[in-house]
Amino acid sequence: MTRPEGSNASFVDQIAADVMARLDVIESPLIGIEPLGTPIELSAGAVAIFTSSNGVRFAPQGAGRAAYCLGRRTTQTAEAAGWRATFAGQTAAELVRFITAAHPAGNLHHLCGVHVRGDVVADLVAAGLKARRAVIYDQPLLPLNARAKDALAGNSHVLVPLFSPRAAAHFAASVPANPAVRIATLSAAVSESLGKAPFGEVMTATSPTSQAIAKCIEKLARAVALG
Repeated sequence: MTRPEGSNASFVDQIAADVMARLDVIESPLIGIEPLGTPIELSAGAVAIFTSSNGVRFAPQGAGRAAYCLGRRTTQTAEAAGWRATFAGQTAAELVRFITAAHPAGNLHHLCGVHVRGDVVADLVAAGLKARRAVIYDQPLLPLNARAKDALAGNSHVLVPLFSPRAAAHFAASVPANPAVRIATLSAAVSESLGKAPFGEVMTATSPTSQAIAKCIEKLARAVALG
């Protein structure tokens, strides 16, 4: 499991029980999450944009203010933090289209990490909206731990879910060629970031959701069992 610490259990819970019974879970986050301690002041009429749950985690409490959110999990996290959260799509492009169509009157604040894919704020400004980016946490790359390295260098089958292009590129640069390694990715962009690293199989999720990538893990696990 490669997601930041604390994010893997909820993903594992989405994998079918009969598959999990045959798997040994190894946690080795490829990306850390570190708050920057950036002071954020939002007016009562400010509108937040959250593209990850970590943005919600390090943002001020919602206090009933509006927020546009990327993904169901982020939306739920924002609601729990007191935001009047609106699910605005599963991809950055969908998010921008949704907000542009809604055309909110207030100032938009994208509360996010140092590393983001695409430029939501630039796209919204180009559409005539008032938007700014507020960086409130960092996502440093982390080395694979000893247990993960041993598994990835061995002969046993290893299934690896990858959720971002940055994590995929880091993984490909850290792992030796091994046909026993099979990878499930969140999107075509994540798959492409693996480059030409020779792994046994790379399966791309049918939609950019944790449920879809969990289905990929199930398919890969069952294919290994049948093979």
